[in-house]
Amino acid sequence: MSLPLIEPADVIRPAGVVAEQILKLAQSSMRQAYRLWQQPDVLEQSPDDCQQEDLLHDFRVELRRLRVWVHQTRTLVRTRRQARMDLRCFAQGTNPSRDLEVILGLLESWHADREPRPEHPSPLIEPVLRRINQMEAKTESLTLTGLAPRSRKGKHPAFGVWLSMQIGAQHQMIRYMSQQSDAELHQARIHVKHLRYLIEPLNKFTGTTELINLLKQMQNRLGTLHDLAVLRMSIPGFVAEPLVAALESTLTSTSGRCSVELKRIFAGQRDEVVDVIRWQSDRYQETIKAWQRERDSLMLALESGLEALCHQLQA
Repeated sequence: MSLPLIEPADVIRPAGVVAEQILKLAQSSMRQAYRLWQQPDVLEQSPDDCQQEDLLHDFRVELRRLRVWVHQTRTLVRTRRQARMDLRCFAQGTNPSRDLEVILGLLESWHADREPRPEHPSPLIEPVLRRINQMEAKTESLTLTGLAPRSRKGKHPAFGVWLSMQIGAQHQMIRYMSQQSDAELHQARIHVKHLRYLIEPLNKFTGTTELINLLKQMQNRLGTLHDLAVLRMSIPGFVAEPLVAALESTLTSTSGRCSVELKRIFAGQRDEVVDVIRWQSDRYQETIKAWQRERDSLMLALESGLEALCHQLQA
């Protein structure tokens, strides 16, 4: 499932007309992905857990792509306000489970890297698994109101000219954010993703495939940094849950001092936290250094590719 391909002849058509067509087909792709996720029995074989996660991932991608195009074309195309609110609710309902899956994957990587490797899973992993098992995407009560896109009245620029302006704006934000502090790199990743969604329909234009692959490379590198930062900020919550449970169990089972038991509880949690933070910090530093080494060459290749693409759009 993907956006429709833009024909070279479309670049001279009014931007609102082409944008309306893109929104209609993008909405259709998103709805198809939603149906496959919610009703996997339409597939030839029943999906296993991994396939179900892939179906949810596909739906998230189609949802994000549609929302980006709705936002970028808001001055060209009218859409129903309720439909935009529905799309936002769907995004809010599915994002938390994605974050937990990422955190679980990082914790499992950390556990696999430990030397010597413990025989039993870390107590930090159990709360994440429990939350994933308890969490269901909060979309069951929502309906997919149609966007009913319609081109706004008035004179519109040619689609190629309009899209070149949008590409230039995203590129400018990427260049600025990529030179800022680590905290701003997440914003750079968002603009990289938006830029990728904007040029995906241009596969019939020279150099687009290479540009998309370049943007995916940048997105993956910056995404790893973001995921590692999220892991670090999530540790307190996942430490607190098993710690509180162990303390409650110990303190309610006896009225004595239980000094030995308390020392054992805190020592175990301390060692786990120290080790996972050390691992997270090392991986983060490795990734940020790799990004800094690659950044200038990636940005140069991006600028050159976008310049050539925009030249075709405005030819």
